[in-house]
Amino acid sequence: MDQARLIADNISKSFGKKEIIHHFSCSLNEGIHVFTGDNGCGKTSLLKMMMGLTLPDSGEIFLFGENTKIFSKHTKEKINFVSASDRTLYYKLTATENLKYIGHIYGIKKKDCDCIIPQLLEMVGIQEEGKYVETFSTGMKKRLMIAKSLINDPEILFYDEVFSGLDADGCQMALNVLERLKKQGKLIILVTHQADLIPENSTIYQLKDGKIYVLDR
Repeated sequence: MDQARLIADNISKSFGKKEIIHHFSCSLNEGIHVFTGDNGCGKTSLLKMMMGLTLPDSGEIFLFGENTKIFSKHTKEKINFVSASDRTLYYKLTATENLKYIGHIYGIKKKDCDCIIPQLLEMVGIQEEGKYVETFSTGMKKRLMIAKSLINDPEILFYDEVFSGLDADGCQMALNVLERLKKQGKLIILVTHQADLIPENSTIYQLKDGKIYVLDR
C-alpha cells in the first residue's frame, strides 16, 4: 500500500499549562475516523492541526507526504472541510454562487462547475431559488457547507460538528453523504459530540486529559 494520506507523528499541543494533546500518533489512509470527547478536550484543535491551520508544539503531521508546515497547491486541492461555524459561507451570494466561487478558488473549470453544482445541491437537499445565503436557516447553511466541501472531489475531508444545526432529515442526509464518501475510498476525519450519530463501521477515538484512546464499538 502507498504511504498513508495522513500521518501524525508523536504530536503534542498545549494551551498555557494545559496539555490537550499528549504524544499522539496515527497513520490514516481511508474510512471514517471519529474523534469524540467533552467540550474543551482538544477535538477541534486536533482537527485544525491535521488540516495545517495550526502547528503542534512538538511532533509533525504529514498530508500526502508533505509536512503541514509547508503545503503545496497540489495538496491543498486534495482536501476540504466543514467548520463548526457558517462563517466560511458568503452571505450576499446565493447557494449556486457560493459554490461557483469556491469552485473558482479550487481552479475548477466553469463548465465542470455548471455540471457538478446542481448535483451537489440535490444531494444535500437544497433547491436553488435565487435567495441569498443570509436568508437561510441554520440547517440550510450547514447543508450548503457540506455541498461546498465536495466541490473539488477531495481525497481527505475534515468535518467539525457536521451534524450540529441539522434536523433529523438533515442528519440522515449527512450520514448518507459520509457513507458515500467512505465507499469512494475517501479519508474522513470527523469531530462530534453526538455519539448517537457516529456512522457505522467507523473508527472512534476518545480524547480525555490530553490522551487519545481507540474505542471498541
